[in-house]
Amino acid sequence: MKKNHLYLIGITILLLMLFSCKSILQERLEDGGWTVQIIRYNSINIYKDLRDNVVVFHKDGTARFDDIKIKDLKTENWHIKGDTLVIEGNSVPFSGKYITELQIDPETNVMTLYLKSDSTEIKMTRGPNPLDRLLKR
Repeated sequence: MKKNHLYLIGITILLLMLFSCKSILQERLEDGGWTVQIIRYNSINIYKDLRDNVVVFHKDGTARFDDIKIKDLKTENWHIKGDTLVIEGNSVPFSGKYITELQIDPETNVMTLYLKSDSTEIKMTRGPNPLDRLLKR
């Protein structure tokens, strides 16, 4: 009986640790502003509609698209489910479910994030995290 009790406590602790850990994608998104490189909506380049091309993902689960001409883009909610980023809100073309691909250049440590939904493709980049340079040393 005591052995089963310890086993259950161990499994509980392991599950708590597993669910409390953030994914690499979530940690990288929360780490600052991302510069938009490409936005295609229904295969049409809409990058020209941006005045300032920075997207900021906040730790509280909101995303802000800085200074975009389109009036509907304010603060959107986002969350990650596996390799899918979900942006909830009414801002077309940004709201929706995106398959994500995060690439980190090993030499420059520049991150490139690709987001793809049924109608929208977005490519964003972000410079190296200063803490990453410290960890490599």
